[in-house]
Amino acid sequence: MSLLMRKSCVVLVCVFLLGSCKKPGTPPPGLPKDTTPPTLTWALTSFASTLKFYPFGKTLPDSTVNKGYEILIGSPNQDLILAVCPGIITSIDPGTYGNSIHVLYKPNSVYSFIYSGVASVQVHVNDTLTPGLVLGRVNSSGIIDFRLVLNNNTALCPQNYGASAFNNNIQVAINQHNYLNPGDSISSPCETGSLPE
Repeated sequence: MSLLMRKSCVVLVCVFLLGSCKKPGTPPPGLPKDTTPPTLTWALTSFASTLKFYPFGKTLPDSTVNKGYEILIGSPNQDLILAVCPGIITSIDPGTYGNSIHVLYKPNSVYSFIYSGVASVQVHVNDTLTPGLVLGRVNSSGIIDFRLVLNNNTALCPQNYGASAFNNNIQVAINQHNYLNPGDSISSPCETGSLPE
């Protein structure tokens, strides 16, 4: 093989190798989204001192549509707020009526939860929650809110994902509301099944 041919082969091999190095590699496939639905098993709080309960889908006093369960508790700073389901805390954000704790149901899950109105927060970002774990206390306004969200864009009626213990405790809040507010009685915890978030 002549010297010229050998040099040409070396040049071609180098061009081929350099060219292949510049080509982007095929990224590894991402994890598929986890579509396993949650089961809400634990009471959000003690509802014995419930003053008002706003169902999912009801228009609130500020004229917005309720995208969760909003409850006014008569014993603020006393009652605990508890995790209703397993999950992983993704953020804790301060707000006007206490902190909002954002929770992903499972790694890569399409379901998430928001607990709002939490004071004296006892958990941290990246903590893994178990049902019944104390998140904090009801804030001084007494207003707490719980939301179940699908794909970060659709609020879901929690009742449809609640085990009997969770739903029975929500019924306690409704019964207490109806006793104290007979002119504004509630028959269901949800006025619709889903809403845009």
